[in-house]
Amino acid sequence: MTRLTIIILLTLTSFTVKGQLVPYGLRLDKVQKEILEATTEFDSLIFADKASYWAEDVKIQGFGFVSDKVFKVIIFFEKDTSDFYDITIKKLKKTAIKNKEKITILSKIDYSVIRSFDKDSLTIMGKPGEPHLSISDGNEWTILLIDQHKKSVILQQSYLPETYQQYIATTDRQIFIDISKKLNELITK
Repeated sequence: MTRLTIIILLTLTSFTVKGQLVPYGLRLDKVQKEILEATTEFDSLIFADKASYWAEDVKIQGFGFVSDKVFKVIIFFEKDTSDFYDITIKKLKKTAIKNKEKITILSKIDYSVIRSFDKDSLTIMGKPGEPHLSISDGNEWTILLIDQHKKSVILQQSYLPETYQQYIATTDRQIFIDISKKLNELITK
């Protein structure tokens, strides 16, 4: 391999890792354990993220619940050099939410369905045995649900769910899209 080829490969690898660092990093048990330990002050948390392949990704945003209080929670990450997609928490920021309408909307979301999503129905791109559309460099959508009482982490992810839902619709993927959109809308309000 020539020196130029190696430099190009290293440059592309470095760029890619910045693009979808968080969704891939969240798959690591070590990272999930770190998030559990950093969020013990909450009863439960829900995060939503749409990570672009082409934009630097360093945080995940959502909501934390303690008794009857609701907080907007942002976890900022930094790259850990020990593994390719390894990330570690840099800081956690929380802000109390006082907007009653937002709290009401959050309380009406059925978070229990997130636990029961069929992974195949979130990721299916076509009918088995038939040619299907394959798109690279798209957005990876993530919903992360944390239950501190059970010490459980539920991670659900779907690659380009809106696009693939048009070709092979699944009920779970549609619910995933709806919940993710609602959470992202509330996060940015």
